[in-house]
Amino acid sequence: MRLKSISELKNFNTERIREAIQGKKIFTKSMIFRDTSLSMATCGNTINDMIENGEVIQVDREELQMGRPVARFTYNRDYLHVMGASVFTENHKYTAKIVITDALGDTLNHRCCDYEEFNYEDLLQLLSEELQMDPLIKGIEIGVPGVINGDMLEKCDIQSLAGLKLGRMIEEELHVTVQVKNDMDYMAYGAYHTKSEKRGNLAALYFPHDSKGIVGCGFVIDGRVLKGFSNFAGELYAIPEAFGISRQQQANAWKCRDDFLKYAAAMILTVVASINPEEIIIMGSNVQDGELSWIKNYCAGIIPEKHMVNISIDDKYKETYSSGLIKSALNRLLFPVSEV
Repeated sequence: MRLKSISELKNFNTERIREAIQGKKIFTKSMIFRDTSLSMATCGNTINDMIENGEVIQVDREELQMGRPVARFTYNRDYLHVMGASVFTENHKYTAKIVITDALGDTLNHRCCDYEEFNYEDLLQLLSEELQMDPLIKGIEIGVPGVINGDMLEKCDIQSLAGLKLGRMIEEELHVTVQVKNDMDYMAYGAYHTKSEKRGNLAALYFPHDSKGIVGCGFVIDGRVLKGFSNFAGELYAIPEAFGISRQQQANAWKCRDDFLKYAAAMILTVVASINPEEIIIMGSNVQDGELSWIKNYCAGIIPEKHMVNISIDDKYKETYSSGLIKSALNRLLFPVSEV
């Protein structure tokens, strides 16, 4: 990481101290000094600033055999709260899922709402209700099944949201920081932090349960989500279309399980041959262990063994999705320099 200014270096050091503090239930300033290898003055001044703004709380003093008692502190998990909101559609119905956590990522509340129709006003009302109940929420992450370019949600499976500058609109209405990304970005990010060893590169492929033929993919490269220059990375359905296989023809693969497994294997091979990640996680469409073995064997017949990746199934991908939303929100608010 190349830090551009003294201010950025100071913020980066603060994040190092914050990370060390969050890893301990109780700590002293000298503990953080030893863990971070930063100067005692830097650790002391930073912790004092955190005490002043309420991020750190003094709990007691530790009596020593010699010298003055040493102050002990704890991280204030209610320094801020964050909200993750995922919106998705299956079988012509809409679902919005809300998860709220404290500053350490521990869940405080969750909510799931189903809709026959869904639009911006529904989303705004849902978020507004949660903010009214929890004024400590300082950041919101919203995952949508669509392509986002800049501020604009260019296309979306939820048609009523397409064409909106969703994040900016919600920020102006609710006066809280908002980030909106493609759902696969959050699924891949959540998988990286909860399902993998957090080494190397990872790809998460999602196959919907209904036969829309829209396979999505998210990539994490060196710990960061790969977006591409216009956030179009991962729209794998476009690759078969380039070879004359229409989206409807892709959707037909869902009608026969054998055809679907060949389609899934072809998408995995595409990712292996282009991004060459160390790990691929399959989500959705109830892929079973026996089917995973078939997919691996199919891929092994084309990709040399030394280039094959570890392929696994995540059958709790909705939880992984929520984890990605929350991790992204906390890192955006508490570790913005480290995440750049």
